[in-house]
Amino acid sequence: AIMHDMQRRFPDKKLCGLTWYTPNARTGSGRNIALNELRDVIRSFPEVQFVSLQPDNDAAKYDLEQIAVDNIFVEESVRPLEDIDSQLCLIANLDKVIGIDNSALHFAGALGKTGAVLLTGEPAWQWPLQMSFYPSIVTTTSIEKLKNSIRGPDEAV
Repeated sequence: AIMHDMQRRFPDKKLCGLTWYTPNARTGSGRNIALNELRDVIRSFPEVQFVSLQPDNDAAKYDLEQIAVDNIFVEESVRPLEDIDSQLCLIANLDKVIGIDNSALHFAGALGKTGAVLLTGEPAWQWPLQMSFYPSIVTTTSIEKLKNSIRGPDEAV
């Protein structure tokens, strides 16, 4: 039902999951990226509807208000901290997933989704720069490579 509604709302758009923040108190600060640092990436893809995969919808909406972009969406019915099945269903139906090292990217990799993890510091064992633990997920420290992973192999610059 969620995906049918999203496809109806965003016809002819690629759906790309996006995550930028983890509330993990121990390691989150080394993995998080301010959403305003991704603003130009988001704006450069009007043909893509980004879907928040953040664990906290209220915090995601607050972050989105700060950067004022039109092509990012928070699916209110998906509450990952309360119902992981709904997030897994959402991820399974997206075209791609990009973001920081957090559970959403691990789920995407386990589901075989294509995408990229943007590393903001030293890579952890599951995201070595040579090859990701998940073959379908590209590991990068570069915003340009992140853009290429959104474009896809046929559209990369």
